[in-house]
Amino acid sequence: MMIAPFLLLAAAADDALPRRPHSHIHAAGEIDETQGPVLLEVTYTGEVMANVAGGLKRRARYLDNLDIVLEADLEATLGWRGAEAHVYGLYNNGASISNAVGDVHAVSNIETGIQTI
Repeated sequence: MMIAPFLLLAAAADDALPRRPHSHIHAAGEIDETQGPVLLEVTYTGEVMANVAGGLKRRARYLDNLDIVLEADLEATLGWRGAEAHVYGLYNNGASISNAVGDVHAVSNIETGIQTI
């Protein structure tokens, strides 16, 4: 199991800083101007993979990945001028498909090789 929480706090006196958080780049006109000062994004990825021919062993594996992003404009929520918070959590799970395939480079980019469930 891999769980990696990160917390980043930033404060600046520059009035040119954006006043609301976002975790990725937006195309022009894509941002909803009614978005509040707190952003929560949850992304789940699940993969079913199988080695059906060749390799070391024939077997199937299920891999999963959970990403959680929380961002907050601390000026709007707490009154801390120019401050923002960014929290990122990552959880990966699943038995290795690479052990069945016998590859040098991982078959899946979310594989950790450690099964927790």
